[in-house]
This record gives sequence, structure tokens and C-alpha cells, in this order.
Amino acid sequence: MKEAINNRSDDYLPIQWYTSDPYNAGQAVTLLELSNYSFHMYHQGEGTGYSFTILTSLREEMHYIDIDTIETKTFRIQFEQGKYDALLELLEANKERN
Repeated sequence: MKEAINNRSDDYLPIQWYTSDPYNAGQAVTLLELSNYSFHMYHQGEGTGYSFTILTSLREEMHYIDIDTIETKTFRIQFEQGKYDALLELLEANKERN
């Protein structure tokens, strides 16, 4: 995801990113939320993974986060664990810098 954003961060077109892993999707959501990116996370089809449309050109007052419902309980648990772990990693990295 970092590579996709870095390659297109000065472009006004949306960035498309995909992962088949609910844990990775959860990590991506945390990183995008904290980076203040507008994005939509959606499913291409039943159980086929998670696609992101990331917008880098919206004004702050238009900022939005849209996450499709994750139906399967085990996928929801993995997704939330990914979000939590990413947050803890960021907090730990920030603590080490200070």
C-alpha cells in the first residue's frame, strides 16, 4: 500500500489497492485513517478479498472513511486484530522517537 501511495501521491486520480488478507485490510484501514486519507474499502465478491479506493486529492472538509461490512465472524476478528496491531506498532514507533 505504501508503494502504491508513494507512486501516485501527487496524482489526482484515486489509488486502487487490493489485499486478500483481512488482517492486512485492518492494518491498512488504521494507517489510512491516521494518515487522514479518504478511502472506501469494499469487497469485489463473496470472500474474494478487500479492495481499497484511496483518494489523495479531497479537501479536509470532504474527508470520509467508508468500510463495507465484513460478514464472516473470523474475518471480522482478523480485521480488527490487524487494526489493533497496526495502532500498537505506530504508538511504539512514536514512543521510541520521543
